[in-house]
Amino acid sequence: MLKPPIFVDQTINQGLKQNLIADKLAELVRFISEIRLDYADISVANWQGISRNSVLPMEKFRGVIEPCCQQVILASNLGFRTVNMVVFCRRDLNSHAIEMALATAKTLGLSVVLQIRNASEFAVQALIGFVKQVNLAHVDTVLYCDEGSLLDPFVTYKTLTELKEKLSVDLEFCAHNNRGLATANTLAALKAGVCKVSAAVAGIDSFAAFEEILLAYKFLLNQPIEITKKLAQLSKEVLGCLGREVPMNKPIIGSNVFAHESGIHVDGVIKNPDLYEPFSPEIVGLSRKLVIGKHSGTASLKAKFRSWNMPLNDFDAALLLGIVRKKAISQRSSLNDCQLIDLYYEMSGQLQGFEAGGDEICRAEKKYTLSIQRYGMANKRPVLFSQRRKSLQ
Repeated sequence: MLKPPIFVDQTINQGLKQNLIADKLAELVRFISEIRLDYADISVANWQGISRNSVLPMEKFRGVIEPCCQQVILASNLGFRTVNMVVFCRRDLNSHAIEMALATAKTLGLSVVLQIRNASEFAVQALIGFVKQVNLAHVDTVLYCDEGSLLDPFVTYKTLTELKEKLSVDLEFCAHNNRGLATANTLAALKAGVCKVSAAVAGIDSFAAFEEILLAYKFLLNQPIEITKKLAQLSKEVLGCLGREVPMNKPIIGSNVFAHESGIHVDGVIKNPDLYEPFSPEIVGLSRKLVIGKHSGTASLKAKFRSWNMPLNDFDAALLLGIVRKKAISQRSSLNDCQLIDLYYEMSGQLQGFEAGGDEICRAEKKYTLSIQRYGMANKRPVLFSQRRKSLQ
C-alpha cells in the first residue's frame, strides 16, 4: 500500500496573483478547505498587507521566497512557519547566499523546503552534486520541480526512485502540464514513494489537476482516500472566486462528463455503467445525462421517457426517433426536455402540428416488424401513435 498523499495547493496563490481582496481570498480558502487543504504555497511578496487582517490558517501556508536572508525574516514576521525557498540549478550558483538564507531560517525556527525549479533539466547525479553544495542539514524537504514539462511518467518514476535512495531528506514533487502529462507524472511520483505533491483545482496555472490526481489515486492506483461528494460544486465555487468557469467537458468535474448521446453508447451505459464510466457520477456530486440528438437511438429515448414515468414501446420510440433526428439536424443542436415533451404530446394526438410523415411511419413499422421477428415481441403493441398511423393509411 502507498503512503497517503499530501497535497500542496497552488490555487490560493493564483488568487493572490489576481489581487483578490481579503474577504474574497478567505472565501476561496474556505471552499478549498472543504475539498481538502493539507498545505498551500503562498508568495510572500504578494502576501503583505493581507495576513494581519485575516483568520487564514497560517499553519498550513508555506511562504515562497528567494534564497535571501531579508525574505526569510519577512516571511517569519508575516507568520509563516515554513518557507519554500526557490533556487535554480546552474554553474554560477551562489551557494554561500543559499546557505546563509537556510541558516537564517533555521535560526528563526522555520521549516525549510528547498525547491529546485529546473530540476528536470539535469540528470540525477548532477542534481545530487548540486544539492551537496548547500548544507542539507538546514533543509527539511527537497522539492523536485518539472517547470519545463520535460518528464514523462516512466522517467519521473525512475528519477524520483533513485533520488529517494540517495537523498537523506524528504522528497516532494511538482509537475507542470505544458505537455498534458502533469497528472500522469504526479501519479508516477506517488508510486515512487513521494508523498507530498503539488496540485491546483482544475489544473489552473499549468499545475496538475487536484481532482484528477484524487480520483486516479483511488480508482487507478486502488488506494483508499476520502473524496467529498460536493467535489464538482466546490470546484465550481473555487473557479468562480477566480473569475473562471469549469469547462463543460473538464474531466472529473465538468457538467457534461457523464453526458451520453450515441444510441449504442447509451444502451451500453444503461445496461452496465462501468462500460463507459470509470466511476459513478454521484461520487463527485454529478449525475448522468442522456442527450437526445441526431446520434441518439431508441434506447436513449425509451430511457429518457422512462425516467419521466412515460414509457415508450418499440414502435413509438422508433417513430419518435425519426422526428427527433430531423429536428436536431434542423436546429443544429440536441433537443431539450421541453421539446421532447412537446413532441410526445403532439405525436400522441393531443396537440395540433404533428410533424411525422409517411416515411417516419414506414421506417418505424419496418423496425418494429424486424424486432418482432428477431426478439419475439409480438405481444408488444404500438399504442401511442396508432390513431395517427391509421389516419395516414
